[in-house]
Amino acid sequence: MLLTWVRRLEICVGLAHALSYIHYDESRDFSVIHRRISSGTVLLNDGWEPKLCEFEDSMKIKASQRHHSFHTNRVIGVIGYGDPTYLETNRVSHKSDIYSFGIVMFELLCGRESIIDSDTNKYLAPLASTHYREKRLDEIIDWDLWKQMDSQSFNIFAETAYDCLNEEQSQRPNIDEIVSRLEKALDYQNAVTLFFLFHLYIFV
Repeated sequence: MLLTWVRRLEICVGLAHALSYIHYDESRDFSVIHRRISSGTVLLNDGWEPKLCEFEDSMKIKASQRHHSFHTNRVIGVIGYGDPTYLETNRVSHKSDIYSFGIVMFELLCGRESIIDSDTNKYLAPLASTHYREKRLDEIIDWDLWKQMDSQSFNIFAETAYDCLNEEQSQRPNIDEIVSRLEKALDYQNAVTLFFLFHLYIFV
């Protein structure tokens, strides 16, 4: 079933809130790095609300250490979603989850899986990043989705997804900034939808 752009935005906002909760909630003295963020670890209930699952390989750290990175003996992750810095150095942080979340965002934006075995451009991350830099993202977005997007909503969403894939972990936005950006993107899209419905009602 093809999800509308508004629905995709709502799913991303919900998932961002879930990540914000596990990364840092003021009521707790600990924080969690998920390490396996992917489209496969996000479940949707009957109301299309996202539920983050599969915490078996997550790391629990002190809340005061949430801005630190940690050396691991074994890299945990899902192929196609892994943070390159983590893969190269064995050092994981909350920004590793942010990278993986960026891949999920591009999957929802482009209507493509993170890996397409039959495609010349097998991995979505470099494909999406290159098209974003060259201002050609529309070429890899499903046309039906593209027609639904408000330009301001699209620009905010695409820039955020791209920023999540920054090679430098420290340059990736934190989850609270992502929540704020995505909520703004959703507000822009909802405003356009309401405007359209209002004028449709008047002229029918």
